Amino acid sequence: MYFGAGFASGNTRQYNDFNPSQAFRGTYLRAAYEVRRLRNTRRIFYAGYGPVISIAGYKGKFHFKGPMFGDYEGRFEATNNVAFGVEGYFGFDFNLANDWLLRLTFRNVMGRRTAADTRVQYFPGFGYTIEGLNNRFLYSGGLSLQIHYKIR
Repeated sequence: MYFGAGFASGNTRQYNDFNPSQAFRGTYLRAAYEVRRLRNTRRIFYAGYGPVISIAGYKGKFHFKGPMFGDYEGRFEATNNVAFGVEGYFGFDFNLANDWLLRLTFRNVMGRRTAADTRVQYFPGFGYTIEGLNNRFLYSGGLSLQIHYKIR
């Protein structure tokens, strides 16, 4: 069993017709059932799946170019956005030393937001979402490289 928690805070900027920027802050929790298979003493294959829950808030601004009466600018704020989802992943652990390992992970995560008043570019715990999807549906894939220290 694997448990994880995280915090994300940052800014995104989408370059299109209305050029919005978003500042986000959020926390997420993950749990997963993980299966490991020993390939050799230095490399272990693993795969897992489990639920993800995330809570995030956003502040941002947008800018529409006005052809006749000037540009239109506005601000928005969205708080307590909640998303539930599931993550599947696989990868390899490489033993570096007795207590250290390097973990390479390929992951896919999908979920659903409870309120979708604003289009978000990044959702903590889920990652960057595909622009063409419905704003309630979140989907992201990725690759990560992590260094772990074994406690036990």
